[in-house]
Amino acid sequence: MPIEYAPQAAAQLDALEQSADDQTWDAICDVLELIDQHPDSAQARREEIAGSNGARMWKVSVRSPSVDDLAVLWSRSSAGDYVVFVGAMPTAR
Repeated sequence: MPIEYAPQAAAQLDALEQSADDQTWDAICDVLELIDQHPDSAQARREEIAGSNGARMWKVSVRSPSVDDLAVLWSRSSAGDYVVFVGAMPTAR
């Protein structure tokens, strides 16, 4: 099944495609491909987190020389894989 994108994640991807440097964009695409091709792998499920609504999802860090704390958050349901967020993770205060 193809990956589905939350409206917020789709907008974030559109913005990053326009603003990110080539290395960062390639790294984002690599993470999305990992989720699409190997969703059950340890790399795709390295860090499990809970959303503010209690929903469980996975965080996959994106290695970027120009953007700190860049990540993709995604979940899985019977309908398929669902990307919830793509961007810089907020820091805890």
